[in-house]
Amino acid sequence: MNWKLLIIGCSAKPGYNHLSPSVFGFDFGRENPGSKKIYMRKNFVCLPLACNFLRDATQLAVLAFALLGLHPATRAQQRIVPLGPAETPRSSTIMNLSGPHLNYYGGRVISNVQVAVVFWTANVDATTQSQIGGFYSAITNSPYLDMLNEYDTTGLNGLADGQPGSNQTIGRGTVIGPYTITPFTNATTIDDTQIQAELQAQIAAHNLPDPTTDGSGNVNTLYMVYFPLGYTISLQGFFSCQRFCGYHGTYVNNLSIPYGVMPDLSAPGCNGGGCGSGTAFQNLTSVSSHELAESITDTEVGLASVFDRPLAWYDANSNAEIGDLCNHQHVVVAGYTVQREWSNLRNACYAPTGASTPSTTSLQISPLLPSRLRATLQFTATVQGTGPALTGSVDFVDGDTVIGTASVSSGQAILTTNQLKGGFRHIKAVYLGDANYLPSRSSTQTFRYRPPLSR
Repeated sequence: MNWKLLIIGCSAKPGYNHLSPSVFGFDFGRENPGSKKIYMRKNFVCLPLACNFLRDATQLAVLAFALLGLHPATRAQQRIVPLGPAETPRSSTIMNLSGPHLNYYGGRVISNVQVAVVFWTANVDATTQSQIGGFYSAITNSPYLDMLNEYDTTGLNGLADGQPGSNQTIGRGTVIGPYTITPFTNATTIDDTQIQAELQAQIAAHNLPDPTTDGSGNVNTLYMVYFPLGYTISLQGFFSCQRFCGYHGTYVNNLSIPYGVMPDLSAPGCNGGGCGSGTAFQNLTSVSSHELAESITDTEVGLASVFDRPLAWYDANSNAEIGDLCNHQHVVVAGYTVQREWSNLRNACYAPTGASTPSTTSLQISPLLPSRLRATLQFTATVQGTGPALTGSVDFVDGDTVIGTASVSSGQAILTTNQLKGGFRHIKAVYLGDANYLPSRSSTQTFRYRPPLSR
């Protein structure tokens, strides 16, 4: 069992403080061997006697006191595509209690992904070399990317610390490359730490492009690295085609740089159904879509060791990201095999298939006469499209919480409520689409809601 030193702190302010390893040199079974940080949880008020003790005692006394707080370390967050059959997650209307639900922990997402396709030597499979660029070109400019915008972070706070999040919107992306690199190592058994070092070395040598950022300095570039047959990749003691079909990660070099790792899926263990039921290339595009969606919605998972930021969208109950909840559920989008991804709004695994006509959604908020207890608001979503009459429904969402659903009739869906919480509200309308029309959503409207006081 792994153990981590818990040092009891004295503060009402949530968060983590970095302690110098030269003073507090204990870390049992650290989940991230490359890290030299030890963390102190600060989310409660301790007794004054204990606070005085911690403030004034010698280092030795503090360490002796802290050893009483040893606890099992949280296992590393899931960021692999595991081998095995398709997931069949339960659907639940009780969020984060009896079914899957992704919570926002405050970390970054990718605003407009720029996929840099990287081939680890010129020996990567010929089909992959000739077709994977076309796959990314189609998928990053398709409704498959549009469906991820329910995971925008605009106006959201982190679940664990309550502090403001990254305030980003997720849009469509692009692809660049491919780039064929000659690695500085000739080894065919490659650890994740070597891949990180190799990527940075190739960027520094200008063999790979520098990462681009959005207007707020968040990285958009995602380096997707494809390996030839005959290579074995290890991640935290797990091996490709034994435990995983691919994974994504993050390393820091001034910026948080996301990357994905894709072994050759024709290798023993990955083939024969371990990584999907299609051809090797169909399985590869499905796994690639899995890691693409997870990189976009949980960019810095490779830096996380607890259920808190820098995690973005994550289900701590299932220890899973958006793709893990729907693993190996294959569908075809834009002519390519992809994986369904978890949708909080639909409470199900989803990928946009069938419908091809775009829709637009706008939102109007109208105050009605206040009651004695609460002000009543009416939300009117107007949904438009060119073609047959729109059907389906609209979710009205406050932050990332659905506050009500209404059916579309004559192009509108209306919700009337007096059940909002007081304070700043961040409301948007999300049209879920139908057999003819793609989903769409309104812009977010922020306002301060002040319920009248009861008499």
